[in-house]
Amino acid sequence: VPEPISPSRSRQERGFGGIDNNYLPSIRCGPSELVFALSQATSTGPSCLHGNLYLMSAYLHIRTAQRERKRQRERAEESRKKEKGRERGGVRRVPPRFSIPPNNQEVMPGGSVNLTCVAVGSPMPYVKWTMGQVELTKEEEMPLGRNVLEVTSIRESANYTCVAISSLGMIEATAQVTVKALPKPPTSLTVTETTATSVTLTWDSGNPEPVSYYMIQYRAKLSDNGFQEVEGVATTRYSIGGLSPYSEYEFRVMAINNIGRGPPSDPVETRTGEQAPSSPPLHVQARMLSASTMLVQWEPPEEPNGQIRGYRVYYSSDMTAPLSAWQKHNTDDSSLTTISGLTPDITYSLRVLGFTSVGDGPPSDILQVKTQQGVPAQPSSFEAEAELDTRISLTWLWPVQDQITKYELQYWEAGSDSKKHVTFGPAGSHSVDGLKPDTMYYFSLAARSEMGLGVYTQPIQARTAQSTAAKLSNEAHCFYISVLTPVHAVTHLFTISHIRGPFIAPTARCKRQHGGRLFFVCLIRGLPSCGFAPPPAAPSAPPQEVHVVSLTSTSLKVSWVAPPADSRHGAIVRYTVSYQAPAGEDTERHDVPDIGADATSHVLEGLEKWTEYEVWVRAHTDVGPGPESAPVKMRTKEDGRFSASLAQSSLSLISFTLLLLVWRQDNPMPGAPPRKLEVEAINSTAIRVTWKPPVQVKQHGQIRGYQVIFSRLENGEPRGQPNIMDVALPEA
Repeated sequence: VPEPISPSRSRQERGFGGIDNNYLPSIRCGPSELVFALSQATSTGPSCLHGNLYLMSAYLHIRTAQRERKRQRERAEESRKKEKGRERGGVRRVPPRFSIPPNNQEVMPGGSVNLTCVAVGSPMPYVKWTMGQVELTKEEEMPLGRNVLEVTSIRESANYTCVAISSLGMIEATAQVTVKALPKPPTSLTVTETTATSVTLTWDSGNPEPVSYYMIQYRAKLSDNGFQEVEGVATTRYSIGGLSPYSEYEFRVMAINNIGRGPPSDPVETRTGEQAPSSPPLHVQARMLSASTMLVQWEPPEEPNGQIRGYRVYYSSDMTAPLSAWQKHNTDDSSLTTISGLTPDITYSLRVLGFTSVGDGPPSDILQVKTQQGVPAQPSSFEAEAELDTRISLTWLWPVQDQITKYELQYWEAGSDSKKHVTFGPAGSHSVDGLKPDTMYYFSLAARSEMGLGVYTQPIQARTAQSTAAKLSNEAHCFYISVLTPVHAVTHLFTISHIRGPFIAPTARCKRQHGGRLFFVCLIRGLPSCGFAPPPAAPSAPPQEVHVVSLTSTSLKVSWVAPPADSRHGAIVRYTVSYQAPAGEDTERHDVPDIGADATSHVLEGLEKWTEYEVWVRAHTDVGPGPESAPVKMRTKEDGRFSASLAQSSLSLISFTLLLLVWRQDNPMPGAPPRKLEVEAINSTAIRVTWKPPVQVKQHGQIRGYQVIFSRLENGEPRGQPNIMDVALPEA
């Protein structure tokens, strides 16, 4: 309970700081009561409150301000006493100044930062931190000279002020901590130029701060695929090439900074320009309406590259003449036309092309038609494809007549003048069986009606597949023979020209014993012998004794032995060597295919220096590849002479250079300096230097040590000879 205030005390003594000095008497209250003081403007005067504690905020503020000013007066008085003592001792007085003012910082959202502030003077000043009106340093914890403020979980940008106080004055320095956010979307995206295959875009950054680069995303409107991306665009104008002619595209742009990728801009759409068609009209067909009038029809090109303005039909009785010498019939963008005034009873060749406003596309293949009414035209879109090692499938489009009675097919083996003739009923496809494996054949087709035979197509070619059963055994003079039936056994023999030894035809006994199955014929002491054999397969074991030797810092030599004989299941035709670096700049797997069957080693070149690789080898037969060998690990060599890479930093008036020493063998590498070089003053005569080694893929060898080079700076320039300190790797 406060004591009563004597009326004889001065107004200043009775007053409360900056508030008008009002006489506030004190009264005694009970044990659970507290004085409730009112200003002169309050008419009721002081009173006691019972129960809970209530205090006026204005009253508390006044009392707190009183205590703060009292402490400041005491500190100032103490400082003045110390100054007088120093003055009597001859100590120089220096106002406070910042030797290391706080620096502006940029942080990620939720990040942390340390703000350092160092002030000097005589007497040494106290240093505290504030943020606006908020005191961040407790009064009893206010240090002398240096104060480091740790700010964590930063979500908003703010200004932090360092205050240095001594009896000779007070100074302030402010650091701005900026929370970097994702960039805003670019604005004003505009298409400024288009060609048939490119689009030029311009835009505004839309960001007050510089961005790292831009990314352009684009896609074809009619495509189900996602956006394609163009990264690393450094300007606000860019041309995208490789687009499809006369196609609609959607474009958008995103800005990227060190935080990440910002949202996309509003999209823009545009259509590329036209080009001449890049493909001919499809499914060209023709038929005679009379002996001198022909109907021609077709479908639009697959790649029109623009709006088709029309078609040109070229026709001639001499198919060897250049196209410019053929007669020409123009039509609009319809898909059929008639040509009159033809000479009866001769064969015409015709071709059709489409054109856009830019130019003509390529003409279709030649189609031949007899000017004889009722005779079918040449089948169109005639194609051949191998189905099996003894079968080829043929397909075509029916001519535009309904009176076809049958088709006539001619086919022959390449290099043979003997043609085979086959007839079959009206259809759109046909399969030819009984062919030789891995053999080229030619085919020509014509349609027949009651009025006569139409024109044969130009010959097309196709090769049968390689037989998966007709393989060689491990003995060069033995043959596997696939027999579908005993009757066709000889037809299905498979001969290979490079095999030594005579070809042995299957005997009647072999046919009886192994008819319809796979058997082999061997020449044993000049006599034929046969027996049942399993079909050939891919190797069941990998190459053996795989070894890898490091030749240089960029090459490895791989050696191996062929798979065991009983695991090859046929002749080895080639090897594949695969390699991959588990870590480094290139971690993709690489294959070296088609290494010769006789090879037992291979040199891998162009590898990364001082990098560990895993290497595999596998063998192939005609059926396919066998299993891979177990991975063998080997590291490329180091480089072989000393080289230095520099990293630099500075602190106050001392410049530091960190020299990385690596023992190497050939090229002047490593290719990068030490990382994150930092210097920090420990006291007035010592500085701590810290760093991290170069990234692993740039070291190119084992790091042996470092050199720290430092010199004094004057006006930003080194003075005198630099000092060099060698640091061995264990110390580093």
